[in-house]
Amino acid sequence: MRIDFNGSPLGPQFTTDICLIPQCFLREDGTVISGFVISESGRQISLRNSLSQTHVISRDQIEERSRQKTSAMPEGLAGSLQPKQRAY
Repeated sequence: MRIDFNGSPLGPQFTTDICLIPQCFLREDGTVISGFVISESGRQISLRNSLSQTHVISRDQIEERSRQKTSAMPEGLAGSLQPKQRAY
């Protein structure tokens, strides 16, 4: 799935894969799992957290799903990279 960023300072042509946006899942038992979605099916969602751990959540256990508002990239990291390094 792709997201369109119309109105973004990056321009209307900018899109990204949904897997690049960190997401949070609140499960029925009250636990919260966050990470990057790596696969989805009708029954479950697999995501990878910042420690490269994979979690598989059954869709019937999910009470709420949301996109994280903060980037997974540490604050200020992009400013310390050369333009060529940012392209990768």
